[in-house]
Amino acid sequence: MRRLRTDLPYTFRPPVHRRWIRPAGLWVNRNVHLGRKYRISRIEATGFEEVRELCAAGHSVMLAPNHSDHSDPHVIMEICARFGMTPCFMGAREIFETHPIAAWSLQSMGVFSVDRDGPDLSAIKTAISLLESGGEPLVVFPEGEIYHHHRRLDPLNEGVASILMKAAARLEAGKKAHLVPVALRFHHPQEVEATFRDRLSKLEDRIGWIPKPSMPVVDRIQRLATGVLALKETEFVGHAGTGTIQDRLSQLCEHLLTDVESRYPRDVKATNNYAEAGPQDIVVLAMKAHQVEAVVDELPKLFGPETVVVTMQNGIPFWYFHRHGGPLAGHALRSVDPTGACSRYLD
Repeated sequence: MRRLRTDLPYTFRPPVHRRWIRPAGLWVNRNVHLGRKYRISRIEATGFEEVRELCAAGHSVMLAPNHSDHSDPHVIMEICARFGMTPCFMGAREIFETHPIAAWSLQSMGVFSVDRDGPDLSAIKTAISLLESGGEPLVVFPEGEIYHHHRRLDPLNEGVASILMKAAARLEAGKKAHLVPVALRFHHPQEVEATFRDRLSKLEDRIGWIPKPSMPVVDRIQRLATGVLALKETEFVGHAGTGTIQDRLSQLCEHLLTDVESRYPRDVKATNNYAEAGPQDIVVLAMKAHQVEAVVDELPKLFGPETVVVTMQNGIPFWYFHRHGGPLAGHALRSVDPTGACSRYLD
C-alpha cells in the first residue's frame, strides 16, 4: 500500500551535489526517463546561450518554466547539461517520499524539497541562498502543479517573485538577479493520431457503450466526455444535466460545493466592533504579540464566564512568568508589553 503524504512527517531534503554521480545521473535521465519512460525523441532549445552567459558572469538566475508534463524537469536538466550548466531544482516533497534511494538520487542531482501545503521556510531559505551564490541556475515551476496544456498558463504562485526579490537585495554590487521564463511545448508525431481510434474504442467499451470507430475523433471525444459527465451527474445529482459541457460542469461543481457548505454554519459574520460581537465561546488571539496592546482594552467585551481564550503567538508571551513560580514569578516581559497594559488583565 502506498502511504499517503499526510501519514508521513515532513523532513526537508536539501540539495547535496555529488559530482561523481552526476554523469550517471545524466545518463539515466537521458536514456531511461526521457528516452524510455516519456519517449521524447528530440529536444530543441533556443535562448539558453544567454542563460549560460548570465551564470558565467556570476549573476543570480532563476528559470521559471511552465509545467505541462511530468517530463518537464527531465527536459530542463538535459538542456542545462547541453549548455554546461548544473542547475538546482525545487521539487515537491512527494517525489522524495517514494523511496529512500529516490530521495538520495534527487538530492545528489541538486533537487531539494518543498512542502507546498505550508510556508516551508527551509526551502525558501535554501532557494535564496542558492540564488545569492550565483553561478548556476535555480529551476522553480511557478504554477506549482502539472497542467496538461501548453498554450495557456495557470495562475502563478507569488513565492517565485518574492524569493528572487529577497535574493536580489543581498547581492553584491554589480550582480543582478534575473528571472528567465521558459516555455515548454511538446509536439507528437503524426502517427500517434492513428492510435486514437482503438484507444477511444476501449474507453467506450469501458462504460458499456458500443464503440463507434467510424465517427470523427473530435466528435467521439466530445460524445465520451458527455457520457462520463452524465454518469457523474446521475451519481451526485440524480439525473443528467442540460446545456453545454462547460455549463453542466459549472452546475455540477456548484451542486457539490453547495452540499459541502450546507454542513457548516452559514451565519458567520465579520465585524470590527467588539461590543456588537458580544461574549464568545472561544476567542482565538491570532495576532503578533506586540499588537495585543492595541486591542487589549476591547478584548474583555468578547469574554463571558466560560469563554476560552486561545493564544496563537509564537515566542515567549508577556504572561510567560504568570504563576510560574520561582524568583521570576509574576515578572512582566516589557519587550512585548512595554506599558504593562496587557498584564493588568491577568487574573
